[in-house]
Amino acid sequence: MKKTILLLMVLPLIFMFSYCESGSKVTFVEKENQIDVMMNGQLFTSYLYKPELTKPILYPVLSPSGIKVNRSYPFEIVAGESNDHPHHTGVFFTYDEVNNDGFWNNTTTPPQIKHIKITKMESGKENGTLSTVMHWVAESGKTLLVENRTMVFSSGKDSYKIDFTMTLTAKDTAVVFQDTKEGMFAIRVAHWLREKDKDGTAMYLSSNGDEFEK
Repeated sequence: MKKTILLLMVLPLIFMFSYCESGSKVTFVEKENQIDVMMNGQLFTSYLYKPELTKPILYPVLSPSGIKVNRSYPFEIVAGESNDHPHHTGVFFTYDEVNNDGFWNNTTTPPQIKHIKITKMESGKENGTLSTVMHWVAESGKTLLVENRTMVFSSGKDSYKIDFTMTLTAKDTAVVFQDTKEGMFAIRVAHWLREKDKDGTAMYLSSNGDEFEK
C-alpha cells in the first residue's frame, strides 16, 4: 500500500525573559530517559521520554533568569496551581483521533508516542541540535506513524529560542487525522502566565492585533 506522507510546519517557540549573555554555549547532558539542554552551564529545559509518559515532552522550561514558565503539575505540587488536565505536561506535540486512536487525552499507554532513538545531538556556541525518531503506537500496538523531530535550541541577548521541525510518515497503512479541536502543539503555562481576565498576569496577542484567547 502506498504510504501517506504528512509534512508539518516548523514551529518557533521563543521565551524573552531577563538577561542572557549573547553567544552562550549550548550543550546536552544525557541521563536515563532524559536529556538536559544547558545554556552556558545553566539548565534551560529537559527532553523527557520516561516510560510512564504517553509522549516525549520538554519539562521544565526555564527563562534565562531561571524562572519556570510552564505548569509544574503533575510532576510537582505547587500551592495555588491548577491540577486539571494531567495530560497537559510541559511542551508537547500530539493529536487526538488518529485513525480512531486518541493520542491527546491519554494518560496511560497505549496509545502512545514512543521515543525510539536519538539521531543527532550536537552542541554549539549559539545553537544546539537534538534530533529524534518517535513512533505513534495505536491501542492495538500497531505503529501508525513514524515521527522525525528536530529541535534547535538557541540563546541570544535576553532570550532563549527553540525551533521545532516535525515530519510524520505513515508506516504501512493509510492514516487519517480526524476533525478535532484537540491538537497539536502546546505548552501548559505556569499559573501566573494565565491571561489577565483569567486570574493571571499575561495578555496574549496575535499577529493581527487580536487580544486574549478569543
